Amino acid sequence: MVTENPQYEIVRKEHLSLEETSKQLAVELKDIPSFQAIVHFTKALKDKKKMWEGMIAPAKEASYQAHKAICDLEDEISEPLERAERMILKPAIARFEQEQESRRVEQEAKLQKETGFKIEVPVETKMNGVSYRTSYFALVTDIKALLKGVLDGIVPADVVAPNTKALNSAARSFKDTLNWPGVEVKSERVVAIG
Repeated sequence: MVTENPQYEIVRKEHLSLEETSKQLAVELKDIPSFQAIVHFTKALKDKKKMWEGMIAPAKEASYQAHKAICDLEDEISEPLERAERMILKPAIARFEQEQESRRVEQEAKLQKETGFKIEVPVETKMNGVSYRTSYFALVTDIKALLKGVLDGIVPADVVAPNTKALNSAARSFKDTLNWPGVEVKSERVVAIG
């Protein structure tokens, strides 16, 4: 394994010491000479990082391609089986079970009407390894009505999530001129050292 290589330990210790040096330089940043020193040090760190990334990249790419090929093979083999189970067999079983349950309920009602007693008709769709449950899910059919429900306090606010990707894109485009209700534009200084 790479981490068991003795050279890895040397590089790891060197990089930890560079991190400590970075902390010291950040504390000592008080004037133009210390500013220039920290910028030069940052450039040196970036160059070192780029060098290591370049050395590791071929192995990383080969590993990624091997992993991707295995995953593609796994998908190619398993997807038809999963589709058959999820889209064909399980829905057919669910429909059949529902039909059988409806017939069973009808038979019980008919027998009760004829005899005056509640007689339970046995469930015939029970089988080892097969279980049934009702799964519920929500489908938004009218976003404006949903939002109105949130505004009126009928629907909890946590059921609607802001699209932060779209909001951040709008903030980058419009900057300080973005003026949407409930949205505040924030900015931060980002340092780039080439």
